[in-house]
Order: sequence, then structure tokens, then C-alpha cells
Amino acid sequence: MLTHADALRHGQEGLRSPPAALSTIPVAYLVGTSYSGSTLLSFLVDMNPDVASVGEVALTPKSRRMGVDRYPCSCGRALVACPFWNQVVNSVQERGIPLSFDNWLHDYRYMHPIANRVLSVYSDRPWIQHLHRFMRSTLPVHRRKVQRATAASITFMQAILECTHTRVFFDATKSLMRLFHLSQSDRMNIRVVRMVRDVRAFVNSSMQKREADAREAATVWKRYHSAADQLLAVLPTNSVFQLRYEDLCCERGVWMARLFAFLGVQPADVPETLDASRHHILGNEMRLAGTIKVALNERWRTELGSKDQDVALRVAGELNDRFGYTQRPATVGAV
Repeated sequence: MLTHADALRHGQEGLRSPPAALSTIPVAYLVGTSYSGSTLLSFLVDMNPDVASVGEVALTPKSRRMGVDRYPCSCGRALVACPFWNQVVNSVQERGIPLSFDNWLHDYRYMHPIANRVLSVYSDRPWIQHLHRFMRSTLPVHRRKVQRATAASITFMQAILECTHTRVFFDATKSLMRLFHLSQSDRMNIRVVRMVRDVRAFVNSSMQKREADAREAATVWKRYHSAADQLLAVLPTNSVFQLRYEDLCCERGVWMARLFAFLGVQPADVPETLDASRHHILGNEMRLAGTIKVALNERWRTELGSKDQDVALRVAGELNDRFGYTQRPATVGAV
């Protein structure tokens, strides 16, 4: 099976006719914390001929500060040398949007860490949410940035869909603030895929990769999902699809079939082993693994000490239970 990347690489753009100009762009937006399986899901949905996924839609401010010239695409090339990404950037520029590898105009985040924290992180605290809305309406510089980012996002998505000859764009950025801003536009028909994973798995990964303690990591997990609850509460229930990482890994075919049906696209075979080089995914370093196998990772059960597990459950156990997790092994399929 040829992926979108294969078609472009071998000059076979005629595999699927380009989508007609859309007044409303079908967008699937992924909600979930880090270490929840979002990169894996990005690869899996990109196997469907009707769906385009590039993982996260822009380099993080940290990655940009380190230098875009060295940032690798999942295909193995440097991003700036990747034919696919150059085609996308050129297509966006031809539409009058000066997006470039040094200027990710469709990103709502700020390069300055403090400005980014204050203006780009969606909080679970209502008073901060009101403050964000106030700043968006009263700060001219911030308001213009949001407007430019939304306009650039629409053009960016259109360019991706046309370059890949697909009709649904899958955005795995996971930022709740980005979802909030995108949802204010009437140019997008947004459906949300909410991916969850046991809080203890998140805590274990955070402690190993970010040197956070168990309480801090569990609090981050809880506050993200609490904020997501508030943001998603205003959406119709049939526009949100909840998927557990553990279920995806154990029953890949079943859950991907359900997800494709939710997105309104035809089913597609999803293999157990993926070749990352055939895709153009941004984000987690997992994208550089070469061969990616869909397999359940529950190392937290042996790596995370009982004391830290208890701390995680004291902080976020109630929410963890709501997602179908208990102190016993999770039951596959119980979402």
C-alpha cells in the first residue's frame, strides 16, 4: 500500500483526485497529554487514504530556538530538505501566507517562555480562562497574532489536504488553547479525538524524561484533563471520540475501524508494524524510530515504585477511575 508520502516521492499524485476547494475543512483534533500515544496514533491514521496527518503541526518554540536546520522529519531527511514539507510551505506561500521553516505563522504559541505560559496555555481555572478571553479581545498585538494564526492554519490545512489528495486533516498538536482558537472559526468542522492513558504511565514517563516528581506529574495530568473536560463540555457529545491507549494497542483493528467511522472515512487496514520513513510526522522523538510496532507498553507497573503509584492515585485517582482505570490492571475495551 502506498502512503501519501510514497505517492509524492514517486510522482504519483494521480492516485487520488485533489479535493475540491472546501468552504469548511473537516478537522480531527487530538486531545491528550504527552506520553499518551499521540505520535503512534498519528502514524496509524495517516495510513488511511482519506486522512492526512503530520503529527504536531509546527515545531515547538524550544525546537525552533535550537535551530530548524537540524530538525528531522520522520522520513529521515532534515525538515528543510524534505520534498514533502517544501511542497507544503511553497503551497502556503503561493496563497499569500508568508509561512516558512523559520516562521510558523499558524502556531498560536509564543517564542518567549513567559509570554507562552501566560497567553498560550489553556487553564482549568475559570478565572484564567476569562483572563485569556479578555486579553484576546483587548490586547491588539495578541489579537492580531491569533487572527493571523487562524488564517494561516486554514491555509496550511488546505495545502496539506491538496498535497496529499485527502479530505480530513488530523491535528495531533494536543494544545487545548489551539483547539479553543480553532473552534472559534466557522471555516472548520472540528471533531475531537480524546486519547487517554493511565496516569501512572504518564507519571512514570515524566519522572524519567522530565525529572518531575510523582505529585507534580500527576497534577499536570489532572489539570490538563480537567481543562479538557471544561473545553469539550460545550461540544456535542457525538463530536468527541474517546480512545484509550491500552485499548488501541490491544485491539488495534477494532478501535481504528471505530475511529475511521467516527471521522466519516472509509476503513483502512492498519498494520502492526509501521515504517516511519514513509510518513512526514513532527513531534515526539518516537517518529525517528524507523520501524514502529504497535505494542502495549506498561513498563510503569515495574518501574514506578508503589509509593509513587500511591501518590499519583491520591492526586488523580478519581479522574483515572472515570477513564476506566483502577488499581488493578485495566480491562481492555472498557472505555
